[in-house]
Amino acid sequence: MVLRNKLTIIFALFLGITIFSIYEYIKSFYEKRIILNNLNQLKSQLSLLDSKKKELEEETYILEEKLKKSSEELESEKAKILALQQALLDAEKNIEKFKNKISSLEEENLSLKQENRQLIESIDKLTIEKGSLEKKLNSIEELKKILKELKRKIYLENLRIKREKELIFEGNRGYIIKDGKPTLRAKVKIEVIPVE
Repeated sequence: MVLRNKLTIIFALFLGITIFSIYEYIKSFYEKRIILNNLNQLKSQLSLLDSKKKELEEETYILEEKLKKSSEELESEKAKILALQQALLDAEKNIEKFKNKISSLEEENLSLKQENRQLIESIDKLTIEKGSLEKKLNSIEELKKILKELKRKIYLENLRIKREKELIFEGNRGYIIKDGKPTLRAKVKIEVIPVE
């Protein structure tokens, strides 16, 4: 009996170990299955993440290319802005020059307007004078008066010219004797006799 008890104990022990082993095996099998499922899920997630990573890398590459293009465009726009600023400065200088020219031309225009007014006034005076001269020239008596006036002016002018000429010549203005002395110079007579 002792042997049987020992055997029963051993058998119970083996049976307990076997049941425990089977339980542990089933438990480990389910855990392995769960771990494999989790691993498969992780693999699928990893592949999904890997595809997302590739997509993100592509998007990153595309964004980097866009960034390069944008920076190049930005540089070209900066160059254009600088050129436009220089053109604006040149235009402002030209505007200032044109303003100066306009002000000088306005001053010149004012002086020309004033000169034009003076010319118009002188034309008006000359027109009035012309009208009065035409009235005078239309009547015979007025013509005779004008002719007398012209003859008198010519006479006076000739007289003035004659006096100026007399002042230039040496002499006594036509006097032969002045202050009791003859004014004529002594005449020297030279005779030339031909030789025979």
